[in-house]
Amino acid sequence: MMCPSKRHEGTVRRICKQLDAQLPGTHPGYICANGPDITPPSAACAARTPS
Repeated sequence: MMCPSKRHEGTVRRICKQLDAQLPGTHPGYICANGPDITPPSAACAARTPS
């Protein structure tokens, strides 16, 4: 898998800045962060369990 381009990183940064300006009014206490998805441990265990 290739690393995202600098153009992509700039787009993500601009969107995060826009969301950070809006979130306090719509979802107090939340922030926009670029990073891996956070999965609850119970969901992760269920995803690894074969059917």
